[in-house]
Amino acid sequence: MPLDYFAEVAPDPRPLPTWGAYLQLSDTYDAEAAAAAQRGWPVRRFDGDHLTILTDPRPVVDRILELTVERL
Repeated sequence: MPLDYFAEVAPDPRPLPTWGAYLQLSDTYDAEAAAAAQRGWPVRRFDGDHLTILTDPRPVVDRILELTVERL
């Protein structure tokens, strides 16, 4: 195999979802929230961190349900 073969980036085989919603838990995920908004998805922010779903799940689940109902 030529060396260039190993340097080429393989395409992602998973298609992007055509619809969705995004719940941002911290500033760390600004880029992901922006990408979701660019797709036309509703984006909501919940002040927390990446472990909030484990440490304080009830309000996170409530917001996910709100986004789900909004998408229906």
